Amino acid sequence: MAQQVALRYGAELTGRIGVALHPMSHLQRWERQAYQQLTGLRGLWPTDAPRPYTAAELAELGQPYGTATVELPLRDAGFLLPSWAELTAVVDQARSAGARVHFDGARLWDC
Repeated sequence: MAQQVALRYGAELTGRIGVALHPMSHLQRWERQAYQQLTGLRGLWPTDAPRPYTAAELAELGQPYGTATVELPLRDAGFLLPSWAELTAVVDQARSAGARVHFDGARLWDC
């Protein structure tokens, strides 16, 4: 529930219901899109490639989003992590779009 609250807060703060996330993310796959069903948010996928999305893909999304989520690691793609440079580029891109960044890092210490 805490993640759904954080995403909804991002929508309230920015006025945008779009959430940029990977389709293989925990929020999308294992929580049965509860963030959409319970809070009215809309998932947007920068890529469907089995790897973390890039700053360039986020920039090309073409739809407004209030929060960009990053799962660290992207578990269902094989516990993949972006490089530090790519992670900071994604954060910079989201912030330049006026969005918040939310990290789902429940398994970060396993990396």
